[in-house]
Amino acid sequence: MTEPVADPLRYDLGGLTSAPRDDAAPADPTRDARSADVVLARDGNRAVFVRLVNRSARLVLATIALDVRDAHLADDLTQETFLRAWRSIGSLGQAERFNAWLLAIAKSVCIDHHRSANRKKRAGDSRAEVETEPADESAGPLQRAERNERRDR
Repeated sequence: MTEPVADPLRYDLGGLTSAPRDDAAPADPTRDARSADVVLARDGNRAVFVRLVNRSARLVLATIALDVRDAHLADDLTQETFLRAWRSIGSLGQAERFNAWLLAIAKSVCIDHHRSANRKKRAGDSRAEVETEPADESAGPLQRAERNERRDR
């Protein structure tokens, strides 16, 4: 015979048990206030959005700083994150998910930065190869123009 499956809502924590409680815990007033602020910000209230920015700026900055490992760049990307958040706050469906939504934007900003930096690096490498060509003083104007055009690409 098989053993009965334990109640998934009841588990042992070294002698302590956790089970659904009949008396619901009181709602967290700060979470409710934050959700209300998100709703107000979604309706276009800039002052409330600034309050949300002030509450979450350290979290976003720390997350980005861990990714880019440059304090000044992290500041810039944090600012970009909040600009994108302000522009798209209307797309936030659940006010309770504000921090997760904001961190998703921060991750997107970091990815965009890394892609841009890689593109610039690749463009810089090909430009460096062209610039290392020795200048041919005997080249005519057509050859010099072609060389300059390759360099400027």
